Amino acid sequence: LPKEIEELKALRVLRASKNQLKHLPKIAKLDLLEELDVSHNQLQELPEPLFRTFDEAAKDGVLVFRESLSVNFSYNSLT
Repeated sequence: LPKEIEELKALRVLRASKNQLKHLPKIAKLDLLEELDVSHNQLQELPEPLFRTFDEAAKDGVLVFRESLSVNFSYNSLT
């Protein structure tokens, strides 16, 4: 995945399973993200922070009312 993915502010679904990813670029500013699937890759760690808190987003003038977020990190080598 390109590091510029964080610039896609309106991104709601990110499905990148089975891509042999070894790292995940920063996605903390994807405040509208509802689904993240990076299963079946070679991830060993996740970027920190993975997601922003409500207060952090509000500092940028973003009001996020996310009802739910589905994440799938299964079948990786996360430690």
